[in-house]
Amino acid sequence: ALTKTAGSLRDANNSWRGDAGDRITYSFTGRNTGTVTLDTVLLSDAKLGLNNVACGTGPLAPGASRTCTDVVYTTLLDDFNFARIINTATATGKPPVGDPVSSSSTITTVLPYIVTATFDKTASAINDLDGNGVDAGDTITYTFVGKNTGNASTLAAVLNDPKLGIVNLYCGSGAVDP
Repeated sequence: ALTKTAGSLRDANNSWRGDAGDRITYSFTGRNTGTVTLDTVLLSDAKLGLNNVACGTGPLAPGASRTCTDVVYTTLLDDFNFARIINTATATGKPPVGDPVSSSSTITTVLPYIVTATFDKTASAINDLDGNGVDAGDTITYTFVGKNTGNASTLAAVLNDPKLGIVNLYCGSGAVDP
């Protein structure tokens, strides 16, 4: 039987919120629940880049267990976009006779999903179109800058500024990463 555990999310960049680049340490414990000794025990976990990595050395007797290697996983933006990491590992053992036996363990690590943004509006100097000083008909150019300050991608930013006649104006296209 394989048991997989996940440690706490470790804040790698001191953001105090959880975001891409943070780390989780996964631990694995394999237990021989059969009646024969397993000659070799191998661990595989695609998300962690493990492919038939030896779990300890030497045979594993019936009823015995061993802790396999601890592996540190560095989180990705996509992990936070989905607000979780679903991860499966498989341990495979080779008995003296017959086909290998295996056991899998899946663990889901829930991640914080934080959606926050800042939005700044700046105005240019008044453009005196007729050169006779500031009066009706002169123009001001406004610039709007939005920034995703959360830990996950946002899908759209919508601008509303009734004074300027802007209603539900979509800014940009595609996802905006933090």
